Amino acid sequence: MMKSVHDLLTNSPEFIILSCHDKDFDKPELKKQLRQLENIKNGEIEILDLVIKSENGNDLAAGKCARRRKI
Repeated sequence: MMKSVHDLLTNSPEFIILSCHDKDFDKPELKKQLRQLENIKNGEIEILDLVIKSENGNDLAAGKCARRRKI
């Protein structure tokens, strides 16, 4: 899949966002996958938890999101 992402990117992308909904795929691995893209040499990568908010406080974990932006 990351090969396909690489092929779709320009040589100097402004940003990229990847989401992952596998509970066994941790934040460091998601960041590692994003850093392996040749077009993503510099920039800031932020990893966020995706959560479905609940009115009664029982939020539901929905995966992770990695976003990289140019600095």
